[in-house]
Amino acid sequence: MKTTNLIAKTRIQINNTVDEAWRALVNPEIVEKYMLGSQQVSDWQKGSSIIWKKDFNGRKFEDKGEILEITPHKSLKYTHYSPASGKPDAPENYQTVSVTLKENAEGTTIELSSDNNVSEKEKEMTEQIWAYYFHGLKIIMDKT
Repeated sequence: MKTTNLIAKTRIQINNTVDEAWRALVNPEIVEKYMLGSQQVSDWQKGSSIIWKKDFNGRKFEDKGEILEITPHKSLKYTHYSPASGKPDAPENYQTVSVTLKENAEGTTIELSSDNNVSEKEKEMTEQIWAYYFHGLKIIMDKT
């Protein structure tokens, strides 16, 4: 029996403002630095598309989704599909990614969850990928 209610979660604390953290999520030049050269395209409006184009090991990928909710400097929720998953481009193969920003004394906490993982292994892989991206984001964003 397949289960799709496995939710991958990751979080990171960055030593920067919530405004800078938000900019790191929506500015394509910054995104490219921590998401393995992905070119992110969106106008950041609810209902708009969001696309990530990347060239990985000589293969071109285009991940895509739709912005479900957006509250600048606070939260972002979108669907995400990656052809790299090997699954067909069908609604049941999209994940919903939720990102929340919370300002605190040390800077900003970024929390992310991604649903519709069909196995513990897929959930762990999703968490590892996001943890890797967030590690890169932290290196870029932490003020010295």
